[in-house]
Formats: sequence, C-alpha cells, structure tokens
Amino acid sequence: MTLPHEIDDIREWYPYDRSGPHAVPEKTFEFGLVLGGTVSAGAYTAGVLDFLIEALDCWHQEKERAQANDDTMVPRHHVKLRIITGASGGGVCGAIFAASCRHRFPPVKQVGTQTRISDRNPSVQSNPFYRTWVKTLDIGPLLEMSDIQADKPLKSLLNCRLLDDFSGFLVEYPRSLSPAGTHGLPMASAALRSWLEPHLKLAMTVTNLRGMPYSLTFPGDAGIDHAMRLHQDFMEFSVPTPGSDVPEYADPAPNFRTLEVDTDQILRSGDERERFRASALATGAFPFALEARDLSKQPIDYCYRFVTWLDKSMGSYVYGKPSPRDGMDDPYRFLAVDGGTLNNEPFEYARQALAGTNGRNPRSGLEANRAIVLIDPLNEPTAGQSTDEPKGEIGEAWENQAKIALATYHSLRGHAKFRPDEIGLMQDPTVYSRWMIAPKRGDTVSNKAIATSGLGAFLGFFSEAYRHHDFMLGRRNCQRFLRAHFGLPMDNNAIHHKEQRLLNPDKPNHSPIIPLYGSAADDAELCPWPSKVLAGADAFEDPIKRRMRAIYGKLKRQEIENFGMKAWLDIGWVLGGRSKLTKAVLKQINKAIDEVEAGPPSH
Repeated sequence: MTLPHEIDDIREWYPYDRSGPHAVPEKTFEFGLVLGGTVSAGAYTAGVLDFLIEALDCWHQEKERAQANDDTMVPRHHVKLRIITGASGGGVCGAIFAASCRHRFPPVKQVGTQTRISDRNPSVQSNPFYRTWVKTLDIGPLLEMSDIQADKPLKSLLNCRLLDDFSGFLVEYPRSLSPAGTHGLPMASAALRSWLEPHLKLAMTVTNLRGMPYSLTFPGDAGIDHAMRLHQDFMEFSVPTPGSDVPEYADPAPNFRTLEVDTDQILRSGDERERFRASALATGAFPFALEARDLSKQPIDYCYRFVTWLDKSMGSYVYGKPSPRDGMDDPYRFLAVDGGTLNNEPFEYARQALAGTNGRNPRSGLEANRAIVLIDPLNEPTAGQSTDEPKGEIGEAWENQAKIALATYHSLRGHAKFRPDEIGLMQDPTVYSRWMIAPKRGDTVSNKAIATSGLGAFLGFFSEAYRHHDFMLGRRNCQRFLRAHFGLPMDNNAIHHKEQRLLNPDKPNHSPIIPLYGSAADDAELCPWPSKVLAGADAFEDPIKRRMRAIYGKLKRQEIENFGMKAWLDIGWVLGGRSKLTKAVLKQINKAIDEVEAGPPSH
C-alpha cells in the first residue's frame, strides 16, 4: 500500500506553529493534560480529574448566572482543554474522561474520618473515576482462577476478566450503571462544558511489540539502508463533547479516529468503539502481570508521527514515513503492552498539539496563553539507588536471574521517565507554560505521600482504604493547585481580571486561571492516613498459593513438556521452588504494608 503524504498535506492538520488562523482566540487560555503512568496509584490521578471537572463545571455555572444578572465580578475569560495524553493507568484515566465527559455525575468527597464509602452510596455508583479506581480494581478478582482453563493458553499472571468487565462498563457509561439513577445523564446545558474542545483529542501510549519499520539510506553507490523499528506507539481518538453537534462532526486529523455517540450521548457501538476499548486495556497492560492486547491501526496513521532525522543535503530536519519492505497490512495489526514501558509521560505529544510541530508555547507570565499540566502520582523526590536493585552479589541462580529480569524492566521504565529538559522547565517559576500536580500531604511530597506506591505501585490493589486515601488526596491537591499555583499575572491578556487573586504570598498580583466557585470552593477535607487496615500478607497467602500452583501447572503443560524437563521441574518445584517463591512474594507484600503502617513522615 502506498503511504501518503507530502508535508503540505500534513500541515492542514499539524501547523508549524499557532500563528495566523491557528492562533489562540482572545481571552482564552488553552491547556492539555499529561497523565503519567500509575499502576494502582491511578486512584490519585482519578481524584485530581474528579475535582478538576467539578471546579470547571462550578465556575461555568457561575458564569452563566453572572451573565444573566450582568454580574461583572465573576471572571469571564475562557479555558479550553484541547488534548489528553496518558500512559498506563494515566491512559486508563484519560479513557474514562473521554467516555464520560458528555455526562454529569456527582463528585465523591471526603467526609469526616471515613476510610471507605459504602457501595450503596449513589455517588460511588455513578462516579466513573471513583467506581473504577477505588471500588473495582482490587486484588481479589485478579487472583481468581476462572481464566485458567485446560483448552486455553495462559495469557497473564493475574486474572484479567475484571479488566474486561471494566472496559464494558467504560464504553457503555452511563447505560452500564446499575441501578440506573438520575446521575450520569447528558449535560442539561452544553455551556457548562464549554471548557472542552468541540472534539477532545485523546492519545494513549502503548508499546507496539511488532513495531513500525523506518529506514535511512546512506549516500554512495551501494545505496545501503539502515533499518529501524519504532515500538513507542499511540492510540489516538477524537471524542465529541457537549458543545459539538451530533452527528455533524468536525474534521479531526486522519490519525485521530472519531468516536461517534448515539442520541443518549453514549459511545456508539462499532469498530472504533472496540478499538477504543482494547486501547484502554492495552495502555495499562503491565508486561507479564496483565494480558497483552491485540490492536490495529490504519497504515495512514503512521504518516502523522513526525519521526524526524537530519538530512544534511537539505540542511534541515525532514519528516520520516514508514518504509515497509514488503508492503504493509491494512489494517496494521500488532500485540501491545503497557505504554509506560517506553513512554511513561507523553509530554511532547501534548506540547506539539498546543504549540504546533515546530512552535513553542509562550512561557512568560504576560504572554502565556496555553500550558501543559502533568499529573504524576509516582513522581520520585530522590533518584538514589533502590534497595531492590541488583548490586552484583552472587546468590542462588534463580534468585539472581529474577532480580536481573526485574531490574531490566525497571531500567526501561526509568529511562522512559528520564526527561530532564521537559521536567526541568516545570521547576522554573518564570515558566508559565508547564505545570505539574504531584502528591503532597503536609511536608511529605511525591510518591511518599500516597498509600498505593509500594510494591512497584501494585500495593493499592490490596486495600480499598489505600485507594480511597489517594483519591481524596488527589482532590485536595488539585484544589490547592488551582487555588494557589495555577495562575497568571493580572496584566496577562488571556485573563486580565482583578476580581480574584491566587492565595499564594509568593505570587502577588496573580489571578487564577480556573477560579473556584460553588462546591469547589469548599475546603477539600484531608483523609486520615490508612494505617491498621491491613494486618499483613497472611490474608492473601492462600489465594496467592493457589494462583501460583495453577500457573505452574498450566505453564508446565503449555510450554515445558516440549523440552523433556517435566520430571526435573516437578521435583525442584516441590522440594523448594514453590515455598521460596511464595515466601519471597509475601515478604515483599509485608514490607510494603509495613511502610504504610509507619505512616507518612508528617501528617
């Protein structure tokens, strides 16, 4: 298949910069969300998004009232969310946002000292962020045995049927609510969600195990090519929002597949919805632990990736296109795992969506009119060596190799997060185009302030109370971010109002970009630290043993018998392997629980 396009064709959707017809409208501030990888710490990101939606809705409701009553005290500038990019659990949060953004649902708030909320609470049932990350994603169903069947291959260490059920809930929201109630209905007033672009863009990272081929041709008579494969991939969708007409959709870039909605504003069934559903599962498919997913894209999608290299004969960078030697399947099918493996914080993708492919977002306080906001619950305050990293000591062969395999994976994840230029600008107080929301509880910051970060961020799956705490901390941190940090100087042309000021002595004469009104202005309560909710790993010992025993039996039949090693492995497993592996797993769980029990350094 011939792959288009000339660069001029691409520029129709991807301009060099945001000048001329692509400029930001007056009195408007645009922003994009970058949702970093999370594992179970997605509960924190979910809480941030829950409060952000509440704050924007409350402000726009107040703007409607003020306009009707000619009240000039309420800031009238506009904000627009143009794009969401997400990796791993952040991608899942982005998918929840996209599926539910046309509907109203109540925020879930901390009340008193509660460490969990009853399942019968209507807010819990209808709020897709809380229901998914706090109530649904739990270790119990992940250790069940229903997926291990004699006539089917083993696809993952954990049972992923719970995730399949979640994806069904996602694409049918709010029709999937049971019992059906008054919440989850389409927005009564499209103006309340006018802060959304008419067609919101969502890009979820995935690790493409097949890869996309590219090549460089070296000069000379030989005409030698240097072949490469790009495995860092995106699944891109455009979702209609309450302010857009149905079914007259805008014309998104061809690589963004439009998710159509029915008359109830629910995603319309069809091929694109199934791709969206599979993509939401793939972006968080932690290798080995969770099931890899089959995905497909149109070949033309890869013509908009902007893979670049320096062409010295032209004296400039040129845009690369895929170069399959034997043509390309249509659709292009591949197996995908966790997008955070290779791109844990898809920052540059969102930045280009705001600035243009070669543009730059204005950074100064007086000129800034668009920004990227990174939500990163697993941001680490220090970069010292972990005690779990192998240091070269000689131990039992199986143990040493297991450590090396785990360290190899963590090195890939760590390298994917090594972005000093992008993250460094967020620390510069004079830069107003890049922001970050990360956990903070008292004086404790970053991943040490949340309860779900232990055990490689899998610990949250073991306790609803841990997830509840992090959800509520996300709401509280988001409120503080909007109230005290996310602002511009009063003379900035995008806002230019003096009715409100940031509650921050370090930023005098600054106005909030998203002012707080209504329920969003009420102080978000601090959830008690979730100590004494888990007695230890003993409660999980039996289901872990059963799962490990079943996995061993399945792998032995599925893979090992072909090598004539069955008897030897049976002996090794019975004599010590099973016991050592079980003890090692339980030891790590207990260690992570003990760290939570110790509580944060400050409360």
